[in-house]
Amino acid sequence: MTARARLAAEILKDAFGPIVQKVGNTLIIKGRLTIGALAQNTKLPVRQIREALFSLIQHNLVRWIEAVEGQRVVTHYSLETEDVLARLRLPSHVALVKKLLGGDAGAVMEFVAKYGRIKNPHPNWDDPTLVGHEPTELQKAWTKLATSRILICVTHIDSTSMVDRLLVGEAEGVRTSLMPTANEKKKAKAEAEAKAQEERYGSDSHIGAYMYVLFHCQEVAELASIRLNKAAAQIAGGMMHNVTEEVRGCKFEQTSREFPSVPIPDTLDLPIVPTPGVHRAPLHEYMELLADDECRFVERTDSGMGGRQYVVNFREVSATLRRVLIERVVENRFGHASLRVFRLLRHHGKLEDKQAIIIAKIAMLRDKEVRTRLYELFNGGFVQSQEVPRGADRSAQKTFFLWFVDLDRARDSLRSYIIQTCTKLMQRHQHERFTHHLLLEKLEREDVGGDPSKLPESEEATYNVLERSLGMLDAAILRLENMRMILEDF
Repeated sequence: MTARARLAAEILKDAFGPIVQKVGNTLIIKGRLTIGALAQNTKLPVRQIREALFSLIQHNLVRWIEAVEGQRVVTHYSLETEDVLARLRLPSHVALVKKLLGGDAGAVMEFVAKYGRIKNPHPNWDDPTLVGHEPTELQKAWTKLATSRILICVTHIDSTSMVDRLLVGEAEGVRTSLMPTANEKKKAKAEAEAKAQEERYGSDSHIGAYMYVLFHCQEVAELASIRLNKAAAQIAGGMMHNVTEEVRGCKFEQTSREFPSVPIPDTLDLPIVPTPGVHRAPLHEYMELLADDECRFVERTDSGMGGRQYVVNFREVSATLRRVLIERVVENRFGHASLRVFRLLRHHGKLEDKQAIIIAKIAMLRDKEVRTRLYELFNGGFVQSQEVPRGADRSAQKTFFLWFVDLDRARDSLRSYIIQTCTKLMQRHQHERFTHHLLLEKLEREDVGGDPSKLPESEEATYNVLERSLGMLDAAILRLENMRMILEDF
């Protein structure tokens, strides 16, 4: 079982229980199965399997498709591992929605995350999670979330996986030909992919990737705050929100549309950026700073209309976010000296092992320390090594050993490390809850009513320690998941 599959299994166990975990884990390992095959592999009653599948379908984690086998129609079920892993981001989604749209919208997000697919316009606003919120305000928040493309409309298309839609589209494309050629198959595949993308992103009310766009804007604003100041962060955030209204996802666009400037809040006090001999508005000064910065938040373009225009290169900004994240991890895990070695090696390209003295002089480190840090970075997957033999015998004495930095490989290594760490943290979280399950069950009794102050003093102290430990574990998992989102989805 891969690391992603193990993490998905732990998420299912934490969210739905051991029975759903067993069914989901079987679908992850075996692939698409029928209910009969699931019963044979899991040794569970058919009734429990149906209930587990219903829960997973309700939360949009399991896809199904009907296939004709002989004279009967058989339903096959498959689990979307990436959708299961995305459940770790729900707390971040709720926090961001509360920040942008208010507490009522955040309560609606928690309500949807709890129950999965919900029918509107008459959901049950009497749920305990919505206590303290007016139904009229909740309905307004629901409408606001739908118009903001955060809550999406679920149709019959979402019950079928992308792979199944592509297979059906390819089969329909070559149905008229008895013996389709390679070009006909290639054309049918391209048409099926285009149709699937159009169905998935055809309307504004059906764009599920918009939450990632909002997170992308937030990360860019935070990076601008670190690189420049808070005023630049507000300008960068407003700029990103203005140019991403029509964007479907962070991976689908190369650059944004051109824009001359962005609106600034009236409450924003912009200090004048001193530029000798140049007198321009503060906004233009900040736009020039964002364009001249190493992170390249914006790029200048020649519009031909007599004024300077700017565009946002989404791929360049995303690559910058990933690079900055990798550098932060290198500094936290190996120290600032290792970060200097990492940056110098990335700047100079491939260097021979004997040329480590160049890095030592620039980084102001000893030769032995540079080699030690290079091997530490190599073991962590952030620095790569290449052997270039000078002869056919591949003798070590006649071989060049080159050190270099490949950001794509470093990203893959960091992503694997994050997934493994998240799995261990979730296992520790479940272990803590299992160890104190008697205390947690006592807290749920009617006479206690979930109030820790009604417990004996010793048990209350134990519960406070447990709550603090679980909170720290949840915060660590959330930070790691946000890092994985930057590495994979931006």
